[in-house]
Amino acid sequence: MMRLSAISLKHRFHLFRPGLTLLLSSVLLLGLSACSSDDDDDSGMLDDAATLRHELAADPNGIWWDAREATLYATDNDSNQILQFAEDGSLTPFASLGPVPEAGADVSQLFRDADGSFWTPRFGFGTAGTVLQIKPDRSVVAYSELDAERRRIGLTRTTEGEWLVSWFVRGGTGGVSRLIPDTVAGTAVEIDLIVGFYKPTGIAVVGRTLYVNDQGPGELRSFDLDAVLGAPTTVESGTVLTKFTEDESTDLMISDGDANLYFGSRAGKLFQVALDGMVTPLMSGLKQIRGVALDSAGRRLLAVEHSPDTETEGPHGIVIVPLGEEP
Repeated sequence: MMRLSAISLKHRFHLFRPGLTLLLSSVLLLGLSACSSDDDDDSGMLDDAATLRHELAADPNGIWWDAREATLYATDNDSNQILQFAEDGSLTPFASLGPVPEAGADVSQLFRDADGSFWTPRFGFGTAGTVLQIKPDRSVVAYSELDAERRRIGLTRTTEGEWLVSWFVRGGTGGVSRLIPDTVAGTAVEIDLIVGFYKPTGIAVVGRTLYVNDQGPGELRSFDLDAVLGAPTTVESGTVLTKFTEDESTDLMISDGDANLYFGSRAGKLFQVALDGMVTPLMSGLKQIRGVALDSAGRRLLAVEHSPDTETEGPHGIVIVPLGEEP
């Protein structure tokens, strides 16, 4: 596991606006050193004193690194907004996520399309599930005609333009579907591609291969995307690349586009997984990991730390982990 060996650069940032007070409570420069145990293979763990941790009075989940703007965006379940983080540590509201359902404001993976729109699933807690589009003018579309019982988590778009979304129904099953939005009418349909998952969380596409994390059994599976688009199938048709323990409870996932997948777990670990299934543990000793984002140019992995109890275990945060030079 990881232990903190140094803490410095404590600052406070306050942002006020009507109806909302956001506090970026501290920016910590962490010296992290790895120590091995009988339970974990920490041979690939990062040991880098340049790791940054931002603690904040917000509840982020999905995050997106915009390479053109060199800016990190995050959803905030507390304020029902997308927040913008700058390199200097400043934190500003970017856009509202529209009316909050009675079930709650929670949203999941954040994705930015080429036209500047942000997309994110509204989790819905079994009664109000949908997909949101936040347009470049910051107007919000909550797509109708989707099954509101589905709790959607992962969301991505392929280079060919297909939208894919992961979902589950409590006490039932989970799946990955193709999402076909009508951006004029504000309606959408889902075509189920793979069913039989327990709780599919992270999804990513590299080339024409789909990768899916199934949180219950801890399996990372790969599927031929063209095959499942042509003939919907069940989870058993996928190839199990690697398995994690039930306690790991892996979450949202991204890829670097050609060689690796990145995600974290509720056990407070970050992983890099090669497309052949080889796992490299990057860091442990964190809080629960939710969304992740990759700054490819800066060789940094950014991840959401979710605190199970902010009163006893401290605030939520974002950790920024240098990945070192490409091999």
